[in-house]
Formats: sequence, structure tokens, C-alpha cells
Amino acid sequence: MSRAYVGATPVLRLLNDQTIFTDGLDAVRSFLRSPLTVLLGRLVIPIIAAYSGDSLIGTLTHLMDVEDDTGQVYSSPVLLNDSGVVTLATVAGSDDEEAALSQTKQTVQDQIKAIEQGASKHET
Repeated sequence: MSRAYVGATPVLRLLNDQTIFTDGLDAVRSFLRSPLTVLLGRLVIPIIAAYSGDSLIGTLTHLMDVEDDTGQVYSSPVLLNDSGVVTLATVAGSDDEEAALSQTKQTVQDQIKAIEQGASKHET
């Protein structure tokens, strides 16, 4: 069996007194029990990558300013780096494409509203 030593002391013996491993495990267990797991669970991999210094390409949805006061969230391509969230590209289409996008958004909003109204009927 191969072992690494610092002087005459095995490295693993030096780590026995460290609580970082059990503290980390306790933190993960606590996180998994919290309701934030559903919301923030997808952030675990990017956070680990950031702390380890690795670059990571992943999906990110961010809130866009929407002026129709519907409360709906739309996403656009962004880059997340040390300066924060940076818009990668402003997505703009022709008049026909913009009209089709607006129609699609309206359809989705109508479907969500119908689901919410149906859910509220069952809650009473």
C-alpha cells in the first residue's frame, strides 16, 4: 500500500483532525433538507466550478425587464463572469418574427392563467 508522508507523518493522519470534510458534508445535508434545494440546486455545479477555478459553460436564465406587468419571466443569452451577468447578444428579429414571438408569449401567458385559475378552483 502506498502512502504519502510529510516527514515521518502520514498525510492522512494530518487530515484526521480537520473538520472541513464533515463540515462540508453537514452543509450539503442541510442544503438538501431545505426548500431552496429545488430553486438553487442547479447552482451547485457552477459554484463548485467557480471555487475550483474551472471555467464552466452552462445554461442560465435571468430576469428580463418586461413592461407588460404580467410577472412572466423570459430568458435571453447571457455570459456570467467576474463582472456579473453580461448580455451576450441582443436578440431582435424582423417585424414578422417579433409579432410571432409576441403571439407565442401571449399564448403561454393565457395557458398559465388558465392553469392558475383551474388550480385556484380546486384549492377552495
